[in-house]
Amino acid sequence: MTYCSKRQFFSLIATGVLLTACGGGNDEPRSKDLYAAYEVVTEGMSLTQLTTVIGFEPAGNRADENDITIYTWVADEGSYLETRLHVNVQAGYGVVGKTVLGPNGSKTASYL
Repeated sequence: MTYCSKRQFFSLIATGVLLTACGGGNDEPRSKDLYAAYEVVTEGMSLTQLTTVIGFEPAGNRADENDITIYTWVADEGSYLETRLHVNVQAGYGVVGKTVLGPNGSKTASYL
């Protein structure tokens, strides 16, 4: 093997190690950032708009009083990073409140 061939060989090996160490080729989806989603959810948004800006369907919902349904999105369920976003949607109006809970603390906003 010549000096150039050895250099190219070691360069190729180093690139492979670097890609592996940096996660190159890993196609697993990244965690959903529900704290960022909380910041873009605004008063009056519809469920369709919520699903679009959050990026995935809610994990569940439950009816509350005054024609309000609380939708819940969950990220990293079962891990120490578990985060929940609860959004209150009033029928015929849209978002009237939101809460995010997780490892970075909690935030709440009400538009009633």
